[in-house]
Amino acid sequence: LEAEQNKLETEYQVLLRKRELYRLRADELIIKSPIDGRVVSWDVEKTLRSRPIMTGQVLLEVADLNDPLFLEVELPEKREGHLDEYIAQQGLASEDASLDVTYILATDPDEPLEAKLMLGSVAMRADANEEHGAVIKMKAIPEQESLRALNPRPGAKVIAKVYCGRRSSGFVFFHEIYEWCCKFFF
Repeated sequence: LEAEQNKLETEYQVLLRKRELYRLRADELIIKSPIDGRVVSWDVEKTLRSRPIMTGQVLLEVADLNDPLFLEVELPEKREGHLDEYIAQQGLASEDASLDVTYILATDPDEPLEAKLMLGSVAMRADANEEHGAVIKMKAIPEQESLRALNPRPGAKVIAKVYCGRRSSGFVFFHEIYEWCCKFFF
């Protein structure tokens, strides 16, 4: 009987350890966001149902809608030369320097808004983009009150224009044709 009792006690201890391991594994399956906010991903249940998950994989997008809003501007690489030329002409080599940006929300195109593009936020290299080829990513800080009044959704598209000085109307209308010709004929 003592041998059987020792065997059962050993099995009991093993089962207790297994139960604790299962609890630890269950705790590791709980995923917590690093910030407080609102889930802005679309159709979360359908996206995550029966999906294998790897460590470090992005599952959801969470946005803190109380934080200051910002614009992620993607400048096609073919237009970067005009920005660099203006920065060099104005002597704006400082990281703290800024350029004026005018933009409209795709959801409310009637209201032009203002923002500041900090030169320190301009990426040093181009990234691939499906729509525009290579793009330079930049971050602009909009006027918060006027933007919040329009109540934009996180991830809303904008059309932005970075002020790079004045040019003649002929240049404005025909510079792309001229640059295309230079690219293919010279």
